Amino acid sequence: MRKRAKAAFVALCITIFTWTGSPGASVAAVDIPIGGVAAQQDPVTEPSYIASLFLKISGKQPDFNIWAQETPAYKKAAPEEKLIMLETKAAELESVYNLITLVDPIIVTMNVRLSDYNKTYKGFSIDSFTPNLFFSFKWLDQNYAVVPNAIADRQWLPVPKEYADNFPYHFRGGEGQIQIKLLPNYADTKAPMMLEGKDHWLILADVSEISLWSWDGRQLLWRSRGKADDQARDKKILDLYR
Repeated sequence: MRKRAKAAFVALCITIFTWTGSPGASVAAVDIPIGGVAAQQDPVTEPSYIASLFLKISGKQPDFNIWAQETPAYKKAAPEEKLIMLETKAAELESVYNLITLVDPIIVTMNVRLSDYNKTYKGFSIDSFTPNLFFSFKWLDQNYAVVPNAIADRQWLPVPKEYADNFPYHFRGGEGQIQIKLLPNYADTKAPMMLEGKDHWLILADVSEISLWSWDGRQLLWRSRGKADDQARDKKILDLYR
């Protein structure tokens, strides 16, 4: 799902995604180096949920019967079971729509390659956390782009060396997985934006949690529930590191 936007979108991100932390802010300990613990990732968000979220923010309601016809369960149902399956899936989709709130996170994953460990500042950087990063979802011929607000300011992973030494053993080809939890706060309902040659409806979201996992997503290595103060600290270190 990970995509990179074109230059025009970079300019938009620079305008919209303004980091508001202060380098002098106090620090709360929310970075949790774990080093490798068997765990289970939260399931990633489905495209139908993203479409429902966008419409809910827009104050619109989808045709759940049409949506239900696009579900795998309906498509695989025997002819004599399609009507009941249509009713079941339409009811499920409507229930999901009615329960959507802006406090429920969007969950995405991506493969990442960490920088070499920095012994001076004790941590890694994630170069793929660029200002033009977005996550693309498609549902019923409509594309949606979930844009992580100020994700470039979250490139720094502060990790003590005793934990960092274990990270390479959990990677494959130098890559691990990152899971990001995002809290939606705005949807641009006026017009879609062209990204990677396709129109996307935009949903902007704040980063509430980042976790680093082994290549297969079975070992939790590091987690950060960053707040503004912590982002200020990490951005200051990141600026020095650069």
